[in-house]
Amino acid sequence: MKLLILKFFSIGVVSLILIGSSLNNTDTIKVEADYDGFDEEVGYIFSFTSDDEFESIIFEEVKEEYIKKFNLQEETSIGKRFEVTYTVVEIKNEDDFTFKYILKSLKQIK
Repeated sequence: MKLLILKFFSIGVVSLILIGSSLNNTDTIKVEADYDGFDEEVGYIFSFTSDDEFESIIFEEVKEEYIKKFNLQEETSIGKRFEVTYTVVEIKNEDDFTFKYILKSLKQIK
């Protein structure tokens, strides 16, 4: 499971690097995504298809309101579809940079 999550995370980071030049810290992105579950080591995982490419988003932090409302730490929520609104922040350190997904809103699609 951890290897699979790392694979999805890597795909997401690579996708962001490819489109990173068009993003800034104020861009808001909205997608329809399936909930793939929660992993204590990485966070809350959502996936979607964009331009025939499978992509994954991992949120390290999610508001307690959403966790409770949608039972995000329960396996019964896996597979449910959501409208996910988020921003992407570039985090720079000495030798490298990474991206962090910031969840802005979450709505279940029926």
